[in-house]
Amino acid sequence: MYAKQLNTHVPDLDKPVGFDLMAGDWVGPYGKGINSDINFTGHFDKHDDGESDFTLTVSFPSIGDGIQEFTIPEAEKTSALHSPHEAPKDGYKPQWVQFDNRKPNTKIKTNRDLNRNYFFRVRTLLDDKGNVVSANYGKIYGDFMTFSYYLNPASNDRNIEFNPAQNLVRNLKFDEEVKAP
Repeated sequence: MYAKQLNTHVPDLDKPVGFDLMAGDWVGPYGKGINSDINFTGHFDKHDDGESDFTLTVSFPSIGDGIQEFTIPEAEKTSALHSPHEAPKDGYKPQWVQFDNRKPNTKIKTNRDLNRNYFFRVRTLLDDKGNVVSANYGKIYGDFMTFSYYLNPASNDRNIEFNPAQNLVRNLKFDEEVKAP
């Protein structure tokens, strides 16, 4: 399993910037990643009255790739495994949009939620009828851009259980290491 804790920002605005989940880094020229598994597009507007809007669009480069939210049932929050052991086969959406609206002297309006979680499917190959031939599955704990991700490298294996002793992302800094679950 590839797993990494991220606390980052999009390195460039108003264009998709790819992140390589297996390399654990942005794709060039922003990092050492090679394959864009997830694209992040940030857009920032600052208005004269002090109001500002930030939108982050999370999208995917391949048809069939996608994301879906899940919540951890209250009874399972004390369990070591905070998600089902398998990612769903279907139900993935091609993008997720996160927003923040800030106005002076007003509470921020946002759909950001650090307790949000996602399943994702990447590196998807479809047959001529649109059926998934191969794909990699994973999960995200947290919301963008402060989250932990877990990616199963085995094609078509929806198992998303993680063993920290077998993390395939190398040379992690202390604050990038993912602990169980």
